Amino acid sequence: MCYDERTRDKTIDVINSLSKISSEKRNIEVVRHGLPGPFRALQSCGFENSKGDFVFLLDYDDYYPKNYIRTVVERSVAKGATFTFVKAMKVDERGNELGILVRIPEDPYDIQSIIKANHVTASAIALHIECLKRIKTLLRNIDHPYYDWLFEDWLIALLAMKHCKPLYIDDVAIYYRVHGENITAGSSNFEKTMLNTEREFKTLLGYYIIERDRLSQQELKILRKRVLRTLIHIYRVIGRYHPELASIGVAVSEAARMPYALIRRIIRSMIKSYRYRTQRPPILP
Repeated sequence: MCYDERTRDKTIDVINSLSKISSEKRNIEVVRHGLPGPFRALQSCGFENSKGDFVFLLDYDDYYPKNYIRTVVERSVAKGATFTFVKAMKVDERGNELGILVRIPEDPYDIQSIIKANHVTASAIALHIECLKRIKTLLRNIDHPYYDWLFEDWLIALLAMKHCKPLYIDDVAIYYRVHGENITAGSSNFEKTMLNTEREFKTLLGYYIIERDRLSQQELKILRKRVLRTLIHIYRVIGRYHPELASIGVAVSEAARMPYALIRRIIRSMIKSYRYRTQRPPILP
């Protein structure tokens, strides 16, 4: 278990109480860290300290149904899958179901579909050790601090769909607890909305940096459009929460009427100028 030492609640007390009642076959090993954000914690703490044939991801506020791990392992072995995922059901703080978290597309393995929108949440993921090794190697290509905060589940799903053997189990679900402190769900404000939108952008850019030599022309086309949509959304969020910057909203409205090729040239020019000032990684060509 990876424990963020910057946590201010009673997480470590709960972990210690569970450790006292754990059996020899269910030991809880706590690895302390102070890494910036869930992605780096998962990459540097979780992945590097994982053992066994299968690795399951579980956020601190989600939970599994009874016999979930056994079911997933048995189905994965039977199908020879190395990347397995299920749907996620939203529940409130009392455990009452609120509906599915994200709709699963008709073809859950379609890479173009998942570029447009992620449908695999972190706690719904199980990785065979062979898939995990491949993912770890690929993620080393984005070690720059710029990528510290991105959507780790989305990036893992994008990579695993290509580099591992995926399996979607449609009759099993994990439970995603919805509350006010969710990073990606619950109540919204300017900072949370901006954080999640920027995480979208960094996830897409990180995926491109890793996969650019292996992308098909169609995948690249969809990725470009998805990046553009995210950038426009960032400006819209600023305009919505800060009316004094309404000129941004006007600019976005004007941009929506421009030809796609012209918008792309404008953004490339902006990013090129921005890169010289910040020395950050480049955007899509």
